[in-house]
Amino acid sequence: MKKEKFSVVLQGENLVFSAAHFLTYNGTTRENIHGHNFKVTVQVSSYELENSMVIDFLILEKIVINVINELKDKLIIAQNNKNFKIEMSEKQINLNYLDECISLPRRDCVLLPITNSSTELIASYIGKEVKKMLPNENISMKISLEEAIGCIGIYELKEGE
Repeated sequence: MKKEKFSVVLQGENLVFSAAHFLTYNGTTRENIHGHNFKVTVQVSSYELENSMVIDFLILEKIVINVINELKDKLIIAQNNKNFKIEMSEKQINLNYLDECISLPRRDCVLLPITNSSTELIASYIGKEVKKMLPNENISMKISLEEAIGCIGIYELKEGE
């Protein structure tokens, strides 16, 4: 017997944030620091409805906005990149990569537990943080993160993960 699956999709102008990032390649090269106006789309699915809904849109929106507000107007740094040596003081971050030292005010940066700051891995961070705050554990979720028109990274969490 096949179960019915229900989904809601949340997207819109309030799920957009500006941030900067850069990728590293093969431990020998890095992109220049550059920014995007990232657009987030969240799809939440479940085989069970609670109060006739997968989730209340207002609750989901509040959760997603709380997560992306941490990233707004920041340089996203991949904290788990094995080629970075990151030194932090109260007000400064020094990021050493190969023969470069990028020094920035700490308040302008956010360190994420990812290995590179690709759109896919930023989407995975957003998805995992959103999942932690959802009231229902029996859901699956897809996070789409658009960095430019037609350039979208997607992360999926299956039910129970």
